[in-house]
Amino acid sequence: HISDPDLGTGYSISVKPEYSLSGKITLPTMYQGEYVVSIGNFGYVAENQTGGLTASHIFFKEDAQYKSIDKFAFRGSTVFTKDKQKLQGIYLPETVDYIGEGAFQYVESIKHLSVYAVPREGKDMKIGYMNDKIYFIGQNAFNPGPAGNAEWILYNLPTNLKSLGASAFFKAGNEVRFGTLPINLASIGTNALSFLPNIRIDSFGSAANAGAATPLKSIGPRAFMSSGDAI
Repeated sequence: HISDPDLGTGYSISVKPEYSLSGKITLPTMYQGEYVVSIGNFGYVAENQTGGLTASHIFFKEDAQYKSIDKFAFRGSTVFTKDKQKLQGIYLPETVDYIGEGAFQYVESIKHLSVYAVPREGKDMKIGYMNDKIYFIGQNAFNPGPAGNAEWILYNLPTNLKSLGASAFFKAGNEVRFGTLPINLASIGTNALSFLPNIRIDSFGSAANAGAATPLKSIGPRAFMSSGDAI
């Protein structure tokens, strides 16, 4: 049970180390009369260990109130081979506003990620859209992403994003495309958007805010190293 100024009062859900979840899973909205607001350890494995999450898809109910994807929540293993990685799709509730450090690190099997709506199983789904409420994406959150997966396309960064951690999208894929960086973005970490060959950064904020001051205070070393030409 947790009580947090940002998350509110509720529960965090985790998977015990001795258990493994397989197939298509729909996570609960409530536990003991209170909302589940955070995803903790959901298959994390330490460096050089085998194991981890074997679910193929993770869904949420329409009334889900999850706010946070915690540190290393779905982190894979460096010793996984791609045929052993099972997670192909996760469709996070639009209430999520925080993605922690390494939340999806080494999950190279993923094809469909949405932090935008709450589709039910079988519903047709656009991929790679992020809820504009997200204000924090931690370091290594999607490092490395499914670089060899042609179905992985990420179109936008959240408009409310304030902090993009070091190596957050380092080598996250060939089809990462952000036309405009968020107007509220204050910091871009080291290597945060490096090795993204087709990335396109046209401006900060929307066209309506052209010429306006931005809160950007820091851009880390190599933040855009070896990324697209159109930056």
